Amino acid sequence: MKKLLSVVLTIALILTSAVYVFAEEKILKVAVDSNLEPFEYHENGVLTGFDIELMNFLAERLGYKVEYFECPFDIVFMSVMSGQSDCAISAISITEERKKNLYYTEPYIYYEKDGVRDYLGIPSNNETLRDELNNQLAIAKASGIVDNLLAKYNLTESEGYFTFYENTEDHSIDGIPSDWAKESVDIAFRAGITDGTRYAYKSPITREKFCELIYNLILAVKKEISATHPENITDTDNRKMLVLAGLGIINGKNQTELAPNDFLTREEAATIIVRMINKAMPMAATEMWFSYDDIAEISDWASDSVQIISNLGFMQGVGENKFAPKETYTTEQAIATLVRVLKSAGEAGLVDEETSMGIIGGADGPTAIIIGGETTVTGNTAEKIDVTETVKINDFYIDEAVKLVTESCELAKDKEFIGMYTANDDITEKISSIGDIVCNEPAEIYFMSANREEIMKNIREIYNGEENFDVEKLTEDKFEKLWNRMNFSALAGMINASYGSENLAALSILANSEGYVMPKDFKRDFALFLQYDGEYSALVSFSEYGEGVISANMTFVKNGNKDNIFSRLYEITSVLGENSIDVAYVK
Repeated sequence: MKKLLSVVLTIALILTSAVYVFAEEKILKVAVDSNLEPFEYHENGVLTGFDIELMNFLAERLGYKVEYFECPFDIVFMSVMSGQSDCAISAISITEERKKNLYYTEPYIYYEKDGVRDYLGIPSNNETLRDELNNQLAIAKASGIVDNLLAKYNLTESEGYFTFYENTEDHSIDGIPSDWAKESVDIAFRAGITDGTRYAYKSPITREKFCELIYNLILAVKKEISATHPENITDTDNRKMLVLAGLGIINGKNQTELAPNDFLTREEAATIIVRMINKAMPMAATEMWFSYDDIAEISDWASDSVQIISNLGFMQGVGENKFAPKETYTTEQAIATLVRVLKSAGEAGLVDEETSMGIIGGADGPTAIIIGGETTVTGNTAEKIDVTETVKINDFYIDEAVKLVTESCELAKDKEFIGMYTANDDITEKISSIGDIVCNEPAEIYFMSANREEIMKNIREIYNGEENFDVEKLTEDKFEKLWNRMNFSALAGMINASYGSENLAALSILANSEGYVMPKDFKRDFALFLQYDGEYSALVSFSEYGEGVISANMTFVKNGNKDNIFSRLYEITSVLGENSIDVAYVK
C-alpha cells in the first residue's frame, strides 16, 4: 500500500505547474558569494557560474525572476535566516548544524576530496519553497541539466565533482553510471527502457526495479502488453510487476509473494530475461555448452536459462570462467544487458532499426496497453479513456492558446537562439521544425480537467481502514496544497523528458506563459491539448493563481507511440479511477 501511496502522490505532483508568469511578477531573492569560481563569479561584468545557471533554471521553471544579493560567504546564511533573502546558493555544504536553522534541498552534487564527501544543497527559509526547489532539482538531474552544467564548467570526475541522483538518507549511493555503462544508459533512456527515474546505477537492483525495466523493454518492442493480473499476490501492487507475473515472465518466491524488494541475483536475471525473450521476441541461439567452473552453484531451475543467455551473448561470465549465479546484479549491469537484447531484437527484424538503437520518433497515437484482456488506450484518439463527445469552450481560451503556440513557433524558427540550448545540429533542426506548425489548424483540440471530488473520494476508499494512515490528513492537509496549484504543464515536461534530455531542454525554452484577469466563466483549472500533425503538439493549462487572476502555461509536447498525453492520463486514471480526469473533444 505504501507503493500505491507513492503512485498517488506522484500523480498529484505531475499535475503541479512548472512554469508561471502572472500579472504580478514573482521575485526570488537569492544570496550568493560571487567569488567562488566556477560556482559563482563575474565574467565581463555578468554574474555567472555553475550555481547561477542552475538557480536560473530552477527559478524559471517555478515562474520566478531572480534577484541575486551578493555578499561574503558568512553573510549568506544570515541573509537567509533574517528573511532578507529567500534562499542561497554558493557551493554550500549540507551539515547537521546548518539544518537546525534552515530548510535544505536534497544535494544537487557532491564534492569528494581525500575520501571525504561534501554534499552541496540550497538552504531556504521556507519549507514550501524548499519542496518546490526539490521538485525542479529532480527534473534537472533526471533530464541531464546538471550533467551538462558539470561538463560546461569542467567539474568532471577528475576534479572530484559528481552528479547526485539517489535520494537516500546517508547519501551513500552513486547516481551516475560507470564509464563502461554510460552509452547503454543513454540508449536505454532514449529507447524508453528507463524513464527518467533516479537510479542507483552501481548498486544491486531489486526484483521490482528489474521488472519495470523488462516491462518497458517489451513495450518498446511490441507496442502492447496483454496479461491478467494474478489475484493471489499480497506483497506488491506494482502494475508492471503483476503484468509480468501474469505472463509467466517472473515467478514468486512462493504462491503469494513476488519479493519486490529482494535484490536480483545473476541467475534470476538470466531466467527472467530468457522467459521474456520466449514470450515477446523469440530469437535463435547457438548450442555451445558453457562449462563454467562454478556451474555446480547454478540452481537447477536456472541451469537452462544460463546456457541460453550465454549462447545469445547477453550475459556471460564474470571472469576466471565463472558465472557467479548467486551474486547480485547491479542496475547498470541490468540496463547494459537489456540494451544488448534490444539491439539484437532490432538486428533480427523484431523491432524497427530506429527504436532498436534507442531513438524514439514518429507521430503515432497512444500505445495500446492491454491488461486483463481489455484494451485501454489505442489509435490516434483517446476513445478508450472516456472522451465525451464535445464540450463548449469560450473562444477566449482557444484564441489565447493558439496565440501562445504561435509566439513560440516564431521563437523556434530562430536557429541561432535554439542552438544555444542544444548539443548538436540535428536537435536544433528538429526543434526548429516546430516553426512550421500551422498553429491555427490543430487536428484536434481536447479539454482536460482533474476531478477534485472524484480523486478525493477514491483516495479515501483506497486507504480507508489502512493501519497507520490518516486519510483525513492526506486529503485535507496535503492534497489541498497540491490541488491549489494543479495544472497539466508538468505532465508535458515529464513526457518530453522521457524522449531525452536534449529534447526536454530544447522544448523547455519554448514554453510560453501569460496572466489574465479571471474571466467570469472560469470555474476550475483545466487544460487544452492542441494536437497537431507531425512530431509535436501543444498543451496549454489554465489555472487560478490568486483571487481574480488566472494564468495560461503553454508547453510543446512530443507526439510519440510510447509515451504521450493519453498514455499518461491512462496511468493516472488506472489508479485514481476512470472519472478522476475529464477528457472531451472541444467544439
